[in-house]
Amino acid sequence: MLRSKIKLWGMCLLIMGYGFFASLFLQSEPTPPESPITLKLAPVCLNPSVTTDQLVSPYNLTTAYLTLREGASQSDQKQLDDALLQDSKMYNTTEAKMSLAHWIASSQNPQWNTDQFFQKNYFFVNTKATTLNPAFKKKITEKNFYTYDECSGDASDMASLIRKYEKESPWLREYMLDNRQLNRGRTHKDEILFYVMLNYLKFQGEWEYEFEKANTDDEDTFTCANGTSIPMTYMHKYAAETYVRGKQTEYLRMNFKKGIYAMEIILPNEGISLQSILPNAGSLLTKYREEAAYSWLSNVDVLLPPYEHQSQVDIHEILARRGLKNIRSGTDMYCYNPATADQVYTAYMQQSNKIRWDEKGAEAVSFQATHSFSIGCSAGMNPGEAEFHATRPFLYTITNRITGEILFLGTFSPSP
Repeated sequence: MLRSKIKLWGMCLLIMGYGFFASLFLQSEPTPPESPITLKLAPVCLNPSVTTDQLVSPYNLTTAYLTLREGASQSDQKQLDDALLQDSKMYNTTEAKMSLAHWIASSQNPQWNTDQFFQKNYFFVNTKATTLNPAFKKKITEKNFYTYDECSGDASDMASLIRKYEKESPWLREYMLDNRQLNRGRTHKDEILFYVMLNYLKFQGEWEYEFEKANTDDEDTFTCANGTSIPMTYMHKYAAETYVRGKQTEYLRMNFKKGIYAMEIILPNEGISLQSILPNAGSLLTKYREEAAYSWLSNVDVLLPPYEHQSQVDIHEILARRGLKNIRSGTDMYCYNPATADQVYTAYMQQSNKIRWDEKGAEAVSFQATHSFSIGCSAGMNPGEAEFHATRPFLYTITNRITGEILFLGTFSPSP
């Protein structure tokens, strides 16, 4: 009897010990939502024909996309959806998830509001040209998602209005939004500036497990897209990270401190080009996230180049690649003669993005400006050890690992 009790207690202690050990190496967070909007946009944000570095903010693009969609007609909504969501059957998207109200609610979730993440959105309207629909104005200003203001004049007056906010948001001064820039996209002398939409996003975080600066060296090479080898500086660390190896690619997720945000990297295997995986970026990220959610952490030997990059992204080029050459602002957005609605269009939509990472962490910013004019109008679990040597071109994201939303998306592909 005593021997049986001892065996029973021994088994209990063994199970408890295994549970404690497993908790150290298994992922604790639930699987991210199946199809966050920024994940749907990932495949269309990057151009597979470009073999150099690319950088875009799907998050800022989503904010503008849903704002425009809110004020568009049903036919224009469908054109926007078809252009940006690529394959809607893959994601089985519902209207509720694609509404601006849903986006505002999710963006105002307390888990987003940390010292690592900051966003600011402005919507400025020229009342000389139009009056904003009160219902639309209420939607965009809900929970202070957009700071709203009005001017009554030309682009110079709009520039003066924007400068009023420079003290509150110094980054506006950095992008020099003067009347010349506000007239960008204008193609006809009679065009009137209707509105200016500005979206700003900043992320700054420290790695959960930092790279040792003493281990950074430049005695290795990087294989470029054309097969040429070039000298490259690499950071190095050996740490417990999320790692999954697939048939054609490897996946690494490195968390930032506080556990909400992470960098994801998809590294094609040798012989697989980065360009070949870009059209499937969304489904690849979804697959790896699902596999990694409850997989073991691996002790990973990580080699990663330190990096700094900035880019200008013309969103119209992205949309044109998807067959949408003109974004029209629907009549729901304004209170004016609907007969002129087809002459109101978004003439300029551009992002300025910067990213940098080093041994301690990463930081990135994105600024997006949208101008609208009118003519004549008033692989499974992978326990143990692994190597992740980013010595070839790769895809990366900075993402909210709880919601799955992608803040920044880019490729690392230096030229020889």
